[in-house]
Amino acid sequence: MRRCIAAGLAVAVVFILAALVFFLRPPVLILTDAAFEGIYGEKRAGAAGMELSLAFFRRVKSVRVGEDSGSDMVVFALEAAAANPYCVLVPYRYADGARRYSREFPETPVGVLGAEAGGPELSGENGEDAPLFFSADRESDMYRAGRSAAILGMGGTVLVYHTREMAAFRAALEEGLGGGTEFRFLGPGAEFENFDGISCVILGRPSQPFAEKRPDIPVVLFSWLDPALTTGETKVIFDDSPWAQAAQAVKMTVQGKAGAIPSRMILPPGRTAGGEYAERLGEVSRFYRK
Repeated sequence: MRRCIAAGLAVAVVFILAALVFFLRPPVLILTDAAFEGIYGEKRAGAAGMELSLAFFRRVKSVRVGEDSGSDMVVFALEAAAANPYCVLVPYRYADGARRYSREFPETPVGVLGAEAGGPELSGENGEDAPLFFSADRESDMYRAGRSAAILGMGGTVLVYHTREMAAFRAALEEGLGGGTEFRFLGPGAEFENFDGISCVILGRPSQPFAEKRPDIPVVLFSWLDPALTTGETKVIFDDSPWAQAAQAVKMTVQGKAGAIPSRMILPPGRTAGGEYAERLGEVSRFYRK
């Protein structure tokens, strides 16, 4: 009996000490706003925060600001959330606030998420007391999207709706699709009516008109939207939201390295057939193109 009591007390002490360490360690702060949470989902954001907190064994706190907040309000909100955070992540639309925070608190690593892929800010040479900038790794994303579409389409033509057609994106997509799969690019506002022979669609953003026209074609979607709110034909989702990129961004920011971060590839449960079909998509989701 005494041994059991002693063992129980020892376990309790370990848990208490672990909890103290967890709560006393400087937190990670992630800036957000109501518009983003409306797309991503508050419960989903909360779950992502808990997952990151466990991964880093420190609190990951969401700091909400108004959508029209200036740099002064961004600094005020972050300062009020924690006096000495481990790291701060800020969406690109609040980059001016991130720059101001970095000047006022140069000892805190600051990362800005969502910069333009290939932009000059990603060089990391932005001067002292400047935040580090991160973009989505679009070449890696388009390569994996191509591989996914080739698996889903099984040899037919792939239709690609994207905001821009950059040469690097096209090359990565072609590499992912392989030599035997044809594809067509459609830019913003482009219409496409004849879906004969189209075996898969890559959507650079959600498109309700497409879903209404042909709901039976497998879709690879780039979106922050909660997977539960997408159509049943959406088989693969690429998520480059702040919550999806946070784990890698924190590590790189603390190390002082700017750069591109691959999106999180999500396979909504119950939408892919079992066996080799699902297994091959799972392999693609774990692959990052160098």
